[in-house]
Amino acid sequence: MTVYCTTQDVATFLGSGVNINDPALAPIVTNINQAVDTYLARNILSATYNESYRGLGTPRFLLNNVPVTAITSLTILGQAILPTTSPFQPGFMFDSERGMVEVVGYGPIPTWPGAISIAYTAGYAAVPDDLVQAAIEWAAFKYKTKDKIGVQSKTLDRETVTYSQHAMPMSVKSTLNLYRDMRIYR
Repeated sequence: MTVYCTTQDVATFLGSGVNINDPALAPIVTNINQAVDTYLARNILSATYNESYRGLGTPRFLLNNVPVTAITSLTILGQAILPTTSPFQPGFMFDSERGMVEVVGYGPIPTWPGAISIAYTAGYAAVPDDLVQAAIEWAAFKYKTKDKIGVQSKTLDRETVTYSQHAMPMSVKSTLNLYRDMRIYR
């Protein structure tokens, strides 16, 4: 499990009046770290991958993990393809953020399973700051609403307070969606 936030991060965000040793805080932070991993449906930190792909009948294909930081080997039907820096020279180029690999001077990649074999490194060296902040805010939201489970609103002396019924704040969801694996197939 990736650690996106700590109890100290959340206690600091919530400010004075929150005890870092509150027994309710640690499980909330642990659950939020796991929930972020589950929601993203991908490994966010840098790792090495060895994968095989079916060609799509085009000279391009998408890798499963981004951002791509290095491709150490690429073979198509057992033939090694070397990197190139020019779209006019044979080899491969890649778009780091999208994970798009383009093979130049080879033609369409055959559509049978395992036509492509690739070894590469992808992911972030550290959890991006906006993901850390989103996890902190989600954990703080859960901590602040823990005593309001099942309560939609409360009326006191002609004043009504309505509580959010969302599982996570919309700002957190928007940030997580920037990093979420949204592909239908896997």
